[in-house]
Amino acid sequence: MTKLQHFTDAGFHIFPDVIDTDGIGSLIADLPLLADRPETKQRDGRIYGARNLLRLLPSVKQLATDSPFADLADRLLDAPGFPVRAIFFDKVPGANWDAAWHQDLEPVPRTG
Repeated sequence: MTKLQHFTDAGFHIFPDVIDTDGIGSLIADLPLLADRPETKQRDGRIYGARNLLRLLPSVKQLATDSPFADLADRLLDAPGFPVRAIFFDKVPGANWDAAWHQDLEPVPRTG
């Protein structure tokens, strides 16, 4: 099965090495920008979730619009893509928050 076929059938595929260490470093360096924002969820002084990252973090917008990641999305869509949402959440049982459109559920077979 090809990567594209797996993506089409399962709705996801893991693409290792799409983001290089510099890109990851930029994301980490931008995390302090989330402190004390209304979009940020914190517990015990630690950020465990944030919404609106395309607006709040320059590195996220860069990654989503002009990077190998964005190029990959264009190829998978077979058309120019664009980001619509970027969130951060630490997926641990004690800090789960409502993201109904993104839950770890069993894949639903596609029909048609």
